[in-house]
Amino acid sequence: MLHHFLRLCNDDPHSTFVDDYSRFGRIRSYTREAVLERAAAAADVLTELGVRAEDRVLLTVRNSVEWVVLDLATQFVGAVPAALAPQASAVHKQTFRDIIEPAVIVAEDDCALAVHPGAITVTDFFGRLPQKTSVPDWVNRYRYDPDRTLYLASTSGTTGGYKACMIRYRNALAACTGFGVNVPLGPDDRNTIFLPLAQTRVNDLYFFIVCGGTITFANPYADLFEQLVVHRPTFLASPPKFFELAMYRHASDSRGRPLQEVLGGADKLYTGTTPVSPDLLDYYRLMGAPLYEAYGMTECCSYATANFPADVRAETVGKPHAGIKVRITDESEIEIAGPSVFAGYFGNPLATAATLVEDWLRTGDLGEVDTDGYLTLLGRTKDTIALSTGKKFYPKAVEAALSTLGSVVGAAVVGNGRERPVLIVHVSPETESSRAAVRDELDRCNAAYSFDERINDIAFVDRPFRIDEGELTPTGKPIRHRIETVYHDLIERVSK
Repeated sequence: MLHHFLRLCNDDPHSTFVDDYSRFGRIRSYTREAVLERAAAAADVLTELGVRAEDRVLLTVRNSVEWVVLDLATQFVGAVPAALAPQASAVHKQTFRDIIEPAVIVAEDDCALAVHPGAITVTDFFGRLPQKTSVPDWVNRYRYDPDRTLYLASTSGTTGGYKACMIRYRNALAACTGFGVNVPLGPDDRNTIFLPLAQTRVNDLYFFIVCGGTITFANPYADLFEQLVVHRPTFLASPPKFFELAMYRHASDSRGRPLQEVLGGADKLYTGTTPVSPDLLDYYRLMGAPLYEAYGMTECCSYATANFPADVRAETVGKPHAGIKVRITDESEIEIAGPSVFAGYFGNPLATAATLVEDWLRTGDLGEVDTDGYLTLLGRTKDTIALSTGKKFYPKAVEAALSTLGSVVGAAVVGNGRERPVLIVHVSPETESSRAAVRDELDRCNAAYSFDERINDIAFVDRPFRIDEGELTPTGKPIRHRIETVYHDLIERVSK
């Protein structure tokens, strides 16, 4: 998004762009001009390290102004930035590195990739910034091309296995402008970023480059909700778990503050990525802080459809944004076409061919579109559980319902090849009352299923599912086959 950031700097270089609480235990504020100067200096360092046009630069850096500077600097030199969250599993990091073959890796000091050939720690990298650099020289050398690859994003995609999505500049811009048609964002808007930018760069960073707003990086070691009250965001987008935590915080708030105040005053609230319970949406609506559900995936810049303040239909993920088309196949799979759909998977033409068919993105998600154009999600094709009875079980509704229980830290339904599905769940605190609440909610969910589809077996596990153990995707989705493998013996015991 360098082209649009240069516009911001030209229009108003002295406005604050970043407030960063993420490092050193203190706030660091940067104007647009200051970020631009550091990006140009970082481009000098990348050039010294041998980075050239079309090379890949891999960032495993935590959310911070350094992340933003590296992203912009890589674009200055004509290279392609890629990123992984520092907490990604070792297998994920190694696999993604092998796929994109980066010229340089910039990593947190304690990241395993920091010892790889071609790697430099973020501390060493920024210690090499020159005292003076020529910003005009870099600005004059930069060439805007909407069709060039803007970044590579890691995904398991619709065909399984780690891959690198090639997102063009025009893809990301279409997502930003499409959202802005229905939810105008502008210079007065602020976003507090607490999810890894490796997964959320479009809606957390690029939205605010395009609209001219301000971003704040939260301190990962401090209470997030206390920070929100200080940061005063106007916009928050997150998977439902964050909004569930905010709901519990509000319900137990001894000061009786409105829900919106618990969220720091934010009034533009969006959720998605994992199943969203209707009860959660109802709570926010009743508390005067409407939460809107959206839908998308990495391959379409994380945003394809959404509900909006002026256009909401309950239990749907809304209508497509400007320029996006949605259709449902005979097998109920959702397919998407339009300007925000990616160019393909880097170095993987077979996976690209399986996913992009005549410009239609095969999402691997199941859904239906009503006569008014609203999309309803039914589940994922790869999440569909094929029971030994021949029936298919869709776990989305059960997992979403359980996620609204304050004691449920993680829940996944498994059961491919079994007579009935099995629930694997971790509760905290690990008390009988917490377990009883899970059983009660499961009884309520079971009422919607026929007798031979009901979940009767529950495996309570003693720890949450973990990203670094390969049990969750970086966005928090359960990886069922891995969870089923890890807890195979326990599942066998509870199923007898």
